[in-house]
Amino acid sequence: MRSIKANNILGLLSAGAFCVGAAVSTGSVAGQGSAFLNHNGQGPFAFNTVPTPEHNYRLFETLQVRPLALSPDGKMLFAVNTPDNRLEMFRVHGKKRSKLKAMGSVSVGMEPVSVAVRNQHEVWVVNHLSDSVSIIRLDGRHGQARVVRTLHVGDEPRDIVFGGPDG
Repeated sequence: MRSIKANNILGLLSAGAFCVGAAVSTGSVAGQGSAFLNHNGQGPFAFNTVPTPEHNYRLFETLQVRPLALSPDGKMLFAVNTPDNRLEMFRVHGKKRSKLKAMGSVSVGMEPVSVAVRNQHEVWVVNHLSDSVSIIRLDGRHGQARVVRTLHVGDEPRDIVFGGPDG
């Protein structure tokens, strides 16, 4: 594997303070194009690469703006599952919080592209194709969740953030 320092990092995918993926350009070496590098969870240097051909290749066919979000206490990771129109939930645990345990998923609108955590009990998911935002209530004891409200918004929303002193 080439040193990342010798290449151009085109983009990073992060979950809080953790980098969980990176798109890396391998430069102008013929036939190498670029690669997607991601941590597979087996150790601090356990990475695998997926080489891409020189012609047009897309990692995602849809626009994902903010596909991952970490809960305020850092114990839950939320990920949009765009092909299945779901929000996936994982418990973060282990030494240095390096392990994930699937806790469940909930059906949301069509083509979810962004997730934002409002507080310990509420997560909002932006659904690009269904022009909506799903508000999900979390049961912190058992990792269960359900959509409590769907907000119909303008054409093809892409992102949502919460600001202010309380997040």
